[in-house]
Amino acid sequence: MKLNLGCGKELLNNYLNVDKYPMNDQVKKVDVTKFPLPFKDNQFSYVRMGNILEHIPLDLQLRLIDELYRITSSGGRIWIRVPYGSHWTRRIDHYRGYTYATFQHIDSYWFGKGKRFKITSWSDHPTKFGQLLVSKYVRRFFDWAASGEWFITDIVVELEVLK
Repeated sequence: MKLNLGCGKELLNNYLNVDKYPMNDQVKKVDVTKFPLPFKDNQFSYVRMGNILEHIPLDLQLRLIDELYRITSSGGRIWIRVPYGSHWTRRIDHYRGYTYATFQHIDSYWFGKGKRFKITSWSDHPTKFGQLLVSKYVRRFFDWAASGEWFITDIVVELEVLK
């Protein structure tokens, strides 16, 4: 089973589409800041979370990722799209921005629990200027060496759940 968490208007076929504010009767109402989430352990093989994590208060973001770990089966994937760097300031309801390092070190937040996630893919959504740098590897170099904010607006990371 697949979950589209915080779907908004973007309903996906063959997914359970959920949102805090459902826009129609095809969307199940779920508040992702209320724990535990109303799903069974290991219920989903794939969880999609597009531009929602940055809307979650900082003190709840790690709890949400911990819940995603609980509801995603071993070997399942969690797809996350978030604003890069200071691009989070585009909206007043964004709590923070993210870099690749945010997800490279995600297991360190659960010290002593072992490796829980493996990054299986990453990509970015370039700015108009960033589109001139055809390769995502060049944009990623700027993320590492300086600030990639001139080149990247959002990053997308897919995590494999290890249990």
